[in-house]
Amino acid sequence: FNEHINHKAANEYTEQVFDMTLKYGLRHPDISAEQFFEVNNMAWNVYWPLEGPYKTTPAINAMPLSENSLADDAKMSKLGFLNDEMRLNIAYTLDSAVVQTLFYRPALYMYLSVAIVAAMAFRAKSRRYWLLLVPMLSNLPTILIFGLTQDMRYLYINVLTFFLVVLVALAYTYSRRKKTN
Repeated sequence: FNEHINHKAANEYTEQVFDMTLKYGLRHPDISAEQFFEVNNMAWNVYWPLEGPYKTTPAINAMPLSENSLADDAKMSKLGFLNDEMRLNIAYTLDSAVVQTLFYRPALYMYLSVAIVAAMAFRAKSRRYWLLLVPMLSNLPTILIFGLTQDMRYLYINVLTFFLVVLVALAYTYSRRKKTN
């Protein structure tokens, strides 16, 4: 629920907004495609957008949690100092471009997973390694269609798949070295 949205008006004009969007989208498909890819940039772009309407604004600021009026539960916590420290650390990660890319850009893990699997499949001359990417790659079209990628939880499978791929790559490397010795 967002108290700033007039829900009655939003429901009343939904059909008109849809019709207008479709009309202009068909008239200018290049602009529609550009906007579509910008909305979904977390799925394919490794870098955090620095400008434009789709730059991501961090929801967490450096204000200590104990001073946040919305965090009454945290104020009563016996470990409130840990909440403050954690919040400051999260704010630090959002200030560093390198750390942002590592922690908040799942496309990086997708590309690394594909590269590692391609190397293993080529080296082993086996297509079975591509099966490791099925969960991640089957999730991607669904995410792109619905434009949910600005919320990383929908692309967390990229990170999980990456760790699985790394484990399989390490096992593959170990077995190859064992065979040659």
